[in-house]
Amino acid sequence: MPHPDDHRPARERGPIVFINFWRDGGMRHYSESVVHALQPEPVCYVRNYPGDTGADGPVLDIDFHPLRWRNAAAIRRVAALLREIQPRAVHLNNEQPALLPIYPQLARYNSVITLHDARSHAGESLAKRAFHQLHLQFVRRFVRKVIVHSEAIRDALPASFPRARIHIVPHVNYSLWARAATPPPPAPPLTVLFFGRILPYKGLDVLLAAARLLDPARFRFVIAGEGEVPAITAPNVEIDNRFITDDLLPGHFQRAHVVALPYHAASQSGVAQMAFAFGRPVVATRVGALPDIVHDAVNGLLIPPGDPAALAAALERLADDPLRARLTAAITVDQSSSDAAIRRALLAVYDA
Repeated sequence: MPHPDDHRPARERGPIVFINFWRDGGMRHYSESVVHALQPEPVCYVRNYPGDTGADGPVLDIDFHPLRWRNAAAIRRVAALLREIQPRAVHLNNEQPALLPIYPQLARYNSVITLHDARSHAGESLAKRAFHQLHLQFVRRFVRKVIVHSEAIRDALPASFPRARIHIVPHVNYSLWARAATPPPPAPPLTVLFFGRILPYKGLDVLLAAARLLDPARFRFVIAGEGEVPAITAPNVEIDNRFITDDLLPGHFQRAHVVALPYHAASQSGVAQMAFAFGRPVVATRVGALPDIVHDAVNGLLIPPGDPAALAAALERLADDPLRARLTAAITVDQSSSDAAIRRALLAVYDA
């Protein structure tokens, strides 16, 4: 039901409340980047970890253990906060099990959620796939507006979602995570980074097949992320098989010349946004929304999925210094203006 404050001018309402309970990884990168991009608009960031984003809201002690009594207390604190400040908008980042009890109350507010994926990724557990479906039902029933990052994600949502409630807003840039000056890439060989959680849909098999087609003296591959990695004996392949914490993240991108996303399927990718934040071109497949952010011969190269030869040929092209320099220059220009564009797009959704 509409709240009386919906009819007041935006400047007379409370701050924007952004809620994120993901402590690390891509969801934290996304959330803090959105909060950063929204400033100087008043923002209250509700989270469960300390941080330095500059928009500090309540820091809540909450985790996903269903028997932890403090979960309920923290949810009550969120509800009390919303009643007290009557926010201009309440923006949730993605699906989080601990927050489901508060969803019925979101119907009373100008509620917004970012859905990064319309469907579960291949390789996810049965429990995660089941929760994803349950969460979509809660969103459809209680949340007023849905943000996705591409037409492909919108079109993949269930037909039961009213399309008028779905808004397409580009993915926020990740320049916040590359605040220190990024040094130029190291000397050859060309270093290709495969980064992030390793699941079958991300195409590590294609990357390794492409690596076997290239001269090991001219190309080096770094696989950095948590997940199942096959046994590899190639001398030009380095593996950092663990969750990459934020203190380790810059080093991997700074050491790379190029970031590879040889995905078999995808919705969108925060890894591409992180690569651009560090000024690194991306080779990506033409799947999902990747062509919406990786523009062929502008900030990277696009190839067909499942094609090691095409990936190897694209990497050969990027070994050319002038081409890489041109792509990097285009990335730098794009990164310089995107915060303002994201802020305008989000405010348009909030105030619609």
